Amino acid sequence: MLNAAKQRASEEAVNTQIRLIKQNIGKAGLSLEDIGTTEEELDELRKKGCKNFAIHFIGLARERVLGESVIDTIDIIRKNAKEAGVSLEEIGTSEEELKKLEMESEKFRKKEEK
Repeated sequence: MLNAAKQRASEEAVNTQIRLIKQNIGKAGLSLEDIGTTEEELDELRKKGCKNFAIHFIGLARERVLGESVIDTIDIIRKNAKEAGVSLEEIGTSEEELKKLEMESEKFRKKEEK
């Protein structure tokens, strides 16, 4: 359940902010152009937010501060990188590093079970 909440948080935080902007300007009877922005700019902001989430979660996976399986965190990294339209290399990691982190996490989990 916690992992599902983390996933939603990383995916929805930026979208929630954009939705709130649209709701508030709609209530005020304004358009995006009235406040000096466009759908394209909001989409770019969404992509930047997803990229920043991916970068943040890379740090968490590397530090293993989540106290849970790193595999869920790595899924969040991949999904946010894809949503942002960036490669893993563009956010400072690689598929090889993610696989290594997954393997290390699995080894640690198995040790803990013994």
